[in-house]
Amino acid sequence: MLSSLVERRYPITLDTYHTFDLAPDHRLPTLVALNVVHGIAYKPLIPILIYLSAISCSLSELVDAPLRSHPPPDPSCWFVDEQARSRTIRLRCSFSSCFLGALHTSLHKRPSGCADKAKCRAGYLMWIERTLKEFISDVNAVDVLRESKSGVKRSAFCEVCREKAGVQVKALQAEAWGTLPAYVGTRPWEELLREMGLEQEKEPDFEVDELRDGKPSLQYRLSGAVSHVTSSDDP
Repeated sequence: MLSSLVERRYPITLDTYHTFDLAPDHRLPTLVALNVVHGIAYKPLIPILIYLSAISCSLSELVDAPLRSHPPPDPSCWFVDEQARSRTIRLRCSFSSCFLGALHTSLHKRPSGCADKAKCRAGYLMWIERTLKEFISDVNAVDVLRESKSGVKRSAFCEVCREKAGVQVKALQAEAWGTLPAYVGTRPWEELLREMGLEQEKEPDFEVDELRDGKPSLQYRLSGAVSHVTSSDDP
């Protein structure tokens, strides 16, 4: 039954997540699923459920969410235990901001073939203002793992810069997806998939260096945050 949730509702590969149709009313079912799965320690679903819960609630809701053994009568945020709540808050506070920071850094430098530096610089400034404003507001977080939500407005950039932005978004999404299990204190995706009897699909090859455009890559930047995860269920 739990494996069917992956096939029908909660994808655990990035390619599947990109084509995943997230229902507008997914918040309450996702919170219920997270608390049930967390309560029985079914690890394969914990990373994606924590991520979806983190981007579905405001930071204030997560911090103030009560600890309950069953759902409240209203559709408010709740958690079955403190570990589930703290994992979700940690992800909400740091994961998306690290992704956006790395993406902003990677797009700041114009490619040598840029056809309109003034236009693309203005487009970049408009984009960074909008994405940061959306993130720091106390509402739902930016879904950085969904291609359609990357926030790169095509008309604001020349063709060369649009192509670079698309490559950078996909590369950083692949890095972010790979770090998600460690970030919430579970084993890597490969082991989680094997636990479910599924094969790990090979992600597209991206060149991932410790430095990207002279700055630490997302994987390098997240490694510090991951090292602070002390509530892992696994040895």
